Formats: sequence, C-alpha cells, structure tokens
Amino acid sequence: MTKGRAPDLSVSAVDWVMIVDQVIVWMQSASAADRCRAAELLARSFLVSELDDDDREGLEAALTVLLDDPEPEIRRVLAETLCDSDRVPHHLILTLAEGRSDIAAIVLNRSPVLMEAELVDFVASGDEIVQTAIASRQWLSPAPAAALAEVGTLAAAVVLAGNVTASVPPFSLARLAERLGHEAALREALFARAHLPADVRQTLMRQVAGALANLVVERDWLSADRSAEATAEAADKATAIMAASVGAEERPAFAEFLRRTGQLTTTLLLRAVTFGDIHFLGEALALLSGMPRVRVEALLAEGREASCRALFLKAGIPERTFPAFAAALEVQRELAAEVGFAGGDEYRFGRRAIERALSRCRQAGTADLDDLMVLLRRFATEAARDQARVLVSKLMRRQPLALPPPARGDDVAAAA
Repeated sequence: MTKGRAPDLSVSAVDWVMIVDQVIVWMQSASAADRCRAAELLARSFLVSELDDDDREGLEAALTVLLDDPEPEIRRVLAETLCDSDRVPHHLILTLAEGRSDIAAIVLNRSPVLMEAELVDFVASGDEIVQTAIASRQWLSPAPAAALAEVGTLAAAVVLAGNVTASVPPFSLARLAERLGHEAALREALFARAHLPADVRQTLMRQVAGALANLVVERDWLSADRSAEATAEAADKATAIMAASVGAEERPAFAEFLRRTGQLTTTLLLRAVTFGDIHFLGEALALLSGMPRVRVEALLAEGREASCRALFLKAGIPERTFPAFAAALEVQRELAAEVGFAGGDEYRFGRRAIERALSRCRQAGTADLDDLMVLLRRFATEAARDQARVLVSKLMRRQPLALPPPARGDDVAAAA
C-alpha cells in the first residue's frame, strides 16, 4: 500500500484482516475528514457484509480503536451509523453513550442494544441533552420513564409527556404533575395526552389555582387571606365537577387520591351531592367507612334515615351536617321519579337540593348550624349564577346578540 493512500474498502470481497491492519496504519497520518469517511465505511461494512468470525473480530477491533480517535466527529459518525442495529457489540454502544452528551444522545435515543436498567442509570447521571434523548425514545419502557418523572429536567419532562409511544406509568404522570405542574409547558404537554388520570388533572388544576392566587396577592388585587379562601372555593368546585366526570372504573382511584391528599372533605362531598353526584358520594362513603360499595349504594338508594345516618357517622361525616346530605338525597330521588326530568340538569337539581337543605337547617334552628347555612347559601349563589350563564349561553346560540356598529370618530365628536 502506497503511503498516504486510503485502503480500498469498496470491493465486494476483501481480506478484512489485512484491510484492518492497513486502515490502522493509514489512519495515523490521514486527515480528520478521511478518517471519518473510513470510519463510516468500516461501520457500514460491519453491519451489511457477510463476515466469518475472524473478519468480524478484526472489524470489531478496528471500530473499537476508532473510539479512541481524538476527532469527535468520528465518534459521531460511528454513533449515527450503528445506532439502529441490534447486531452491534454492546461495548461499542455503551462507550459512545458514556461520551460527549450530543454524541451520546444519538445512541441513547435509538439503540436497541441498551438495557432498560442502563437507560435508568443514564437518566440519573445525564444532563438535559441525555435525558431529553431518552425521553423521546420510541416505545420507551416504564422504568426509564419513571426515572425521568422523578429526576428529569423540565425540558426532558415536557418531551416525555409529549411522547405518545412511551409507557409512562400513572404514578409517574402524577409525579410529573406534582414536581413540575407549575410550569405551563408541562401542563400543556400533559393535557394533550389522550387520557390523563383524574388525579393528575386535579393536581394540575391545584397548581394553576396556586399560581393564580399568588398573582392576585402580588398585584394587590385581594388580600392573602381572601385570595386563599377564593382559591380554595374554586378548587373545591372544580374538583367536584371533575369527580362527576370520571368514569366508574377510575372513580375508586380518584376518591383514594383525594383521601390520601386530605381533599376528601365534608365540604367537597356536600358540594358533590348537592349537584347530584350520588355515585361519587357512594364511592367516598364506602372508602371512608370501610363498607362494600354495593351496600353503601343500596343504603343511599333506599333512603332510610336511620340507616343513612349510621352510614355517614361510620364514615366520619359530622352528624350536624347530615340534614343537608339527607335533603339532597331526597331531592335526587324525587327528581329521578319525576316525569320529564332530564338527567344531567345539575343546576336545576342543585338549586332544589340546596333550598331543601337550607329549609331543614332552618327548622333545626340551632346556632351550631350557622356555618353550614353560610356554606349552603354560598352554594346556592354559585348555582344561581351558573344556571344563569347556561341559560344565557343557550339563548345566545338560538338568537345571536346583535350589537350596534362601533361609533365612528366624527359621530362621537358630533354627539359631544
């Protein structure tokens, strides 16, 4: 071989042992660009050529030596050429993955050679480039996804949330919302997923509510106490609406999440039942009382006061609130039997249920119920306003409001 002349790697049949020896000698004096081209040819030959054991061993050795070349573009070429194959020796891919982040990202994103446990380790030790590469892997398995949810940067978390092929466990989605739900980019990526568990949606909603409360206080629009009160009321209302929207298969997990996070309160249950959400009330009472859900639902449907009172007490619901719950359950049974009542009219149901509950509390006539009366009257105000908005929206769809054309400047001057 003439000194400085590259070995011929394009022939169909070559003695690879001899070629590898020539390449190693030649690369000592070749330019970086020539070494890159040779590296790519060797890597492609390793993937597509029919090789016996000696030839494969020689080519593998040459590729291994190339990993030590001072020119980083050679490692990039090797990474891009070898990353999609499952026939590449593990040590080649692992060495590339342990190198410079931008080159490591190529194999971490695509190589099928890497084990799940290795990906978890790279998530834990890698920077944002490495984590983002793993987060965008096709069909990412649950373990590295969970690791990213736990320690990943915001950029990696957003990519993971948007990766529809990744197997992200529900608890990891919840962890993402808990850690980074205050970031708008992550909330947007999570809400774009086809199915987001109710507990994750509720956590994100709480994060948004907290951010808005802080903004209100910072701008001095409300005092800190009033802002906290308004935020809590809005979050409770949103949670009750969310509880009514979850399917039967998801309801137990959502109720348990609310119990675990201290949100399954008497106020929340009273709000839910006054808007007709008997299913969630039954789920919550079964969870709090330890009784079978089927039995709880049967007791609520029968409506016997003594049995229902005992159920609520066993669930830890304050006895003084029972009249309000009993009144809402009565209205629910009455409307269910009423001819022409359209199911899902929660505003009509809510106003009637709250009025009945208020009437019961007035009949009791004790100061012990004053705070409950205040709460119910607040619910009544919300129900009236919500119903008015719904009615106006329906009217607007039937008859769009005709607004006068905007006044021209000369008309305004004339009127003045």
